[in-house]
Amino acid sequence: MATHLIHGFNVSDGGRGSVGRLVPWMANSRLHSYGWTFLFRLRWINQTTVDELLPLIEPGDVLVAHSNGCLIAWRLVQAGAPVSAVVCIQPALRRDTEWPEHLPVLCLHNRDDWIVSLGRAWGRFVSVTNPWRERHGWGAAGRHGFTAGQPQVENWDTGRQPFPALGHSGVFRQPALGHWAPLVTAWVNEKVSTMNDDQQVEQQIQAKGLNAPRVTPDALDAKIQGEDYHVFPGTTVTVCLLHLENGFTVTGESACASPENFDAELGRQIARRNAREKVWSLEGYLLREQLHRGWFDPQVTMEG
Repeated sequence: MATHLIHGFNVSDGGRGSVGRLVPWMANSRLHSYGWTFLFRLRWINQTTVDELLPLIEPGDVLVAHSNGCLIAWRLVQAGAPVSAVVCIQPALRRDTEWPEHLPVLCLHNRDDWIVSLGRAWGRFVSVTNPWRERHGWGAAGRHGFTAGQPQVENWDTGRQPFPALGHSGVFRQPALGHWAPLVTAWVNEKVSTMNDDQQVEQQIQAKGLNAPRVTPDALDAKIQGEDYHVFPGTTVTVCLLHLENGFTVTGESACASPENFDAELGRQIARRNAREKVWSLEGYLLREQLHRGWFDPQVTMEG
């Protein structure tokens, strides 16, 4: 697995002072530079960069992008890049941007990022009609996070304590970098590990020709329509509540034996993973009941 780092526009150091600072934490990372470019040429440069990067991305790779680099990452995904996760840091993307339903996406944002607001205003200025506005893609998700409500998309507000990272590039400066970089890395590793485990099992099933009805990872994730989290005051106990498409809810929990080890984001990740494991059992029971009673419908059960 390779991690592809994509910087924002109008940088003269090839991204070394922004996403390049994540290299010590990111295994097998590759910093891609598309150079300094003037604003009016950016749309053309973005598409050229997509065309150059797409052949370099292999199944399971990860995209980590900053600012305009997030628009490049989104276009790579739309072009079919077989990535396992995407991290958008202060994305200069529309807040209502939608991602493929199977793809885990992490967005780092904060209210003090006024630069993406300028990008949003520029996008509106050069995009008089709605089709051009959609094509341009610029927006202020770096201030507000992604708001389409997709369950696989997580928003982290970097303005919170104890190490707030404010503005458009605050996450790349110490001491915030030393706090947020390990958390982002842990999120990537957890998502890739879960996806790899699921994919490996699925590949073995297909290789052995085991084609009887079963619950697939994609069908399982399609059942999850939303999620909520709660940390009980004065404890490290974190509860994840998953909302399923039929209205049922499932919970997962996490906690620390040593309170000093508590981190809210890691607690959420572990609690969600535990909740998702419970959905496997429920979907497995439902499928077995359908087969037992002769109610099995492959279009419903296998495709979600």
